Amino acid sequence: HFATLTLNSRSLENENEMVVGRDGERRPLMPSQQELLLTGVEYGTPPHRDVNVNGEPLTPDGSGRSPNSRASAEQIPWDGNDSWNGGGSWLSSSWAAIRQQAPPRSPKRKQIEFKPPQKPSPVVPRKGTSDTTRPGPIDPRAEAMKNHRFRYQFYSKLAPATQANALIMPSHVIPPNLFTISWSSEGTQSSLVSILSIWNTMMGTSVLAMPWAIQQAGVALGTATIIIMMLITLFTCQIIVRHGEGGMINGQAVEFGDVIKIYLGTKAYIVSQCFSILTLCGACMVYWVLMTGFLKNILNFLVCHDEDIDDPVHCTVVPPPGPDLLPALEYTSAYWNGVTIPLYLSVVLFPLMNLRSVTFFTKLNALGVVSVVYLIGFILFTTFSDFPGSPFGGLHVERRYNVELVNPNAFSLVGVLTLSYFIHNGSLSILRNAQNPKNNARDLTIAYCLGCGTYLTVGTCLYLSFQSKKVDIQQNFLDNFNVTAESYIYAFIAQCFLLLQFITVLPLLAYIVRFQTLTMICNGDAWPSVWHVLGLNCVIVTASILVTIFYPHIGVILRYCGSICGFVYVFAMPMLVDREVLRHKEEYTWFGAFKVWSLIAFGIANVVGQFLHV
Repeated sequence: HFATLTLNSRSLENENEMVVGRDGERRPLMPSQQELLLTGVEYGTPPHRDVNVNGEPLTPDGSGRSPNSRASAEQIPWDGNDSWNGGGSWLSSSWAAIRQQAPPRSPKRKQIEFKPPQKPSPVVPRKGTSDTTRPGPIDPRAEAMKNHRFRYQFYSKLAPATQANALIMPSHVIPPNLFTISWSSEGTQSSLVSILSIWNTMMGTSVLAMPWAIQQAGVALGTATIIIMMLITLFTCQIIVRHGEGGMINGQAVEFGDVIKIYLGTKAYIVSQCFSILTLCGACMVYWVLMTGFLKNILNFLVCHDEDIDDPVHCTVVPPPGPDLLPALEYTSAYWNGVTIPLYLSVVLFPLMNLRSVTFFTKLNALGVVSVVYLIGFILFTTFSDFPGSPFGGLHVERRYNVELVNPNAFSLVGVLTLSYFIHNGSLSILRNAQNPKNNARDLTIAYCLGCGTYLTVGTCLYLSFQSKKVDIQQNFLDNFNVTAESYIYAFIAQCFLLLQFITVLPLLAYIVRFQTLTMICNGDAWPSVWHVLGLNCVIVTASILVTIFYPHIGVILRYCGSICGFVYVFAMPMLVDREVLRHKEEYTWFGAFKVWSLIAFGIANVVGQFLHV
């Protein structure tokens, strides 16, 4: 701060300006004194005490000055000596008095940066000494957060984020329009869009396997398991959304992998990404198996529907899936069978998987909602109707149908449900652009309740309405329908819808696998070269074709993939991140430790239970 000593309100242009000396006489100012007073004196924050430089109170009746005003030059003592140097001079005494009154210089204000509270590292004395003053080891989590913050500040200083040509950090997050069913021009979405997007993403291939999974656990235990697993997976997904701050941390888009990297380190980040990629690859394999079955059933209906089952011309008779069901017809040839159909699919899908942009397929996300709504309507219509030849219809819980309330193979349902409720790697991408982020927890809860209701409706209705022994329910319940039955037309429409949906979804899954894999191993570059993309997609397609030919059992694939990958991404990583956050806040209690390790132990038991199938 700068202050200038003035002579009250009088001008210094008058050379006869007077000051009061120690003897009480008024003397004119010297030219050198006028020059000093005109240029001013730099010192700290000016005093605000109601005293002059001599320590005497300044009152209206004593000095004619108002309180809280600066000392005037008339009150500055002068010993009459014209010398400005040396002890006792007017300058030295006045300057010393001013410095004595001035408060200490205020430090320069610094910008306060938010840092999560960290528990101090323990100080370990050197070996053989008692030195406890040496600082403890560096916390890698704090270093990771510091480096991330420095990079963000560096890019932000190059160009402010408010400018149209702002230079931002390289994007390594999944585009949110891959999941949302609607994308507004403003870049925001309502709560309804968020809820439907989460529900649509959650409703995958496990819907078709849910009746079989209910049969594996029993109808009573299966119903309870669906509800309990919904609560557990919702709890861990809420942790991801809460600690990921809805997908935006300090104004930057993040994924849950970034949160894992901050709190658990690079190794945990790599492990989580690997299992996330493995989950998506498993989904690609299941999609390939289902699309092969859809194509096969569609052609069977077109060729064999009008043929006589006792004297078929182009089709062959296959035994029924249950003793109380009718035999079916199937069209097979050397060019159309379980080996050639997956190869035909690769001719169509492989070019789509190598597209650099998948914007066109994101516009078809709403088709998934239409397919799921039709499928639920078809299931309810089939359950409460009585079509001749339909494998479902009515309520069949008699003893001869082998209805079980509890089955020892319940972990099969738990494994399938872990993948059914798996939205953890896409929750931040969906909720990042919510119009009202404070409703994210509510929207996520509503979406999970919708998913739970859908699984309960599909699983229990079809299980109880199956008109044969419950063990004959196929892993894809649409395979139980007979192409010669009158009711098969509705199953035919459902398979056409699902086939079209899966053709549009598979390139999106391949894009996410490519995005996460190449950004992880190629230093953030999602398209390092066309050869990288071709090689990765060749691996995905080859694995999917081999699984479709040699092991086309979607229920088994779902439960193994869900239990193993879900242990890492659904149970372990969210709970370990929550543990680290509580430790930083020094709020990690015995109850918090019980929750963390109980859910991790449950995830381990889920994996082990898949290998104890009876």
